[in-house]
Amino acid sequence: MLGRTVQIYTTGLCKMNCPHCGSRRLRDIPNMALDTFKIMVRALKWLGVERVELFANDPLLHPQIREQVETLNESEIEYAILTVGASPHDPEVKERFFWVMKKIDKKRGSFVFSVDYTKETAEKILSQTTLKESRPYAFKAKTFWWLVPLLRAERIPVRINVVISRYNIDEVTAIIERAARIGFATSFCFVQTRRKEFDELSRQGLTPRLEKDFREYLRSSEILELREIDKIIKETREIAKNELEDKKDQNGQVRLSPFNLLRGDDPSEAEIPSSKLIQLRKELLDLKSNFREKVLPGGDFIKQIGRPGHGCIEFLKRGKIPPLKIGPKGEMIFCCDLHDPYTKKYSIGGMYEFEKRRAFIKMCRINPYIWICTYFNPCDFSVNWVRYDASAAKV
Repeated sequence: MLGRTVQIYTTGLCKMNCPHCGSRRLRDIPNMALDTFKIMVRALKWLGVERVELFANDPLLHPQIREQVETLNESEIEYAILTVGASPHDPEVKERFFWVMKKIDKKRGSFVFSVDYTKETAEKILSQTTLKESRPYAFKAKTFWWLVPLLRAERIPVRINVVISRYNIDEVTAIIERAARIGFATSFCFVQTRRKEFDELSRQGLTPRLEKDFREYLRSSEILELREIDKIIKETREIAKNELEDKKDQNGQVRLSPFNLLRGDDPSEAEIPSSKLIQLRKELLDLKSNFREKVLPGGDFIKQIGRPGHGCIEFLKRGKIPPLKIGPKGEMIFCCDLHDPYTKKYSIGGMYEFEKRRAFIKMCRINPYIWICTYFNPCDFSVNWVRYDASAAKV
């Protein structure tokens, strides 16, 4: 049911302060308790999960990262830690990274780095006083390239992920090729931003025109009964009215909706000439042919890079869900971009029971939040389609 890989929110802490990072919206999540962490690891192993990934925001900053690594080493489950490896604001982050680097189980543990620039471009950006929004991402890239010799010397498995946008379209191929030649696993995805259809629903609610098109989409899925479609439409109308736009609570604090927790708000990031996208797809397919398992996305995914996503409709049709997320209290989360109240009613501890598992799958199939996201806000986050392995570096 849960697939091979599950990602885990262990902390909301981060020391990067990236100006337009979507995960800043997740800063209010608590640190996962160690007891919860241990229960979750046991449950996931029992459920057949082979790999867990600690992410959101920087797992190194969790107060009990040492105990978490020791728990994972004892669990015999594969794991990865998504991190920057340092911080421009706090030297302790680098110290924590070096400790984890020494303690990680090199047969089953690995690191994941977000690398959006070549070493040369990162250094150029950091040497300038302009391009303020790009500086944190340049710092992440520069840190990775600086760590490469150490990671190779320690023979630690590594995967990098490149987010393709108008800012780095001309050097994506170079980043992937360099990392693959080193021996690291590589993955990539296209930048995801809010869809205009979703914004229209947010501003206007479920208008007759939107309802007509949405209803036809639900019907054409061929996995819903008429009464279920009517129920989803009714719930969507209420969600659009009450949830889609940010509201302020009685204390004047902004209450974020369950949608768009990771996406950026600047659609221009995805505005890339079609000629460049065509060339990029060709280059990535060539890299896939040359480096094979080092370039993780398959040809079908590569051929769709830059095109509108299809959301999770294929998962729903197969009675499955995307690679699941687990929240800091053990709650189930549908995906990094959608933290809806229906899914979060279930916990990983309850998945030992067959009836709970069956009820969870049924809930996902008729969850109005999921259908809203699939139709009005579809994405193609690569985690949905790529086996996020990491392969050992060559010395």
